[in-house]
Amino acid sequence: MQPELAGKTIYSVCRMNDGFLLGTSEGVYFYYVRNENVTRLLLQLKGETISDMLYDDKTGNCWLASLTNGVYCVDNNFQIKHHYNKQNTPAYFLTNSVRTLSGDDKGRVWIGTMEGLLIFEPETGTFRICRFLLKIRLPWGIIPSALY
Repeated sequence: MQPELAGKTIYSVCRMNDGFLLGTSEGVYFYYVRNENVTRLLLQLKGETISDMLYDDKTGNCWLASLTNGVYCVDNNFQIKHHYNKQNTPAYFLTNSVRTLSGDDKGRVWIGTMEGLLIFEPETGTFRICRFLLKIRLPWGIIPSALY
């Protein structure tokens, strides 16, 4: 193991350019395949647990999920472009605990939080909350589940 990673839990691995981004219990690292070197990136995220990452080949952006501080959008030069969390986007982020990320063929970013699911719409730069209703059995019938 690389000494830079000793004692750190690796939560996520994301292929990017000529190596791999590593989301750890203490921030973000980059593993260069060619020379097997590891470098710490984004020093301002040093104390954060990065639970998941999503790289978008089309835009060159990488999305980072933090267990304690929302979501970061990072450019190809590893500079933070946007930071979304409960403090600066309270209408959508009900929690700062983000567990997982995924992308779809429309370029949307699906964000799984401890309080539900968000979808980032890149065309408008806005979020949408997905709400799920559970099936509830009442004496007079069943209310079906719904997603809106």
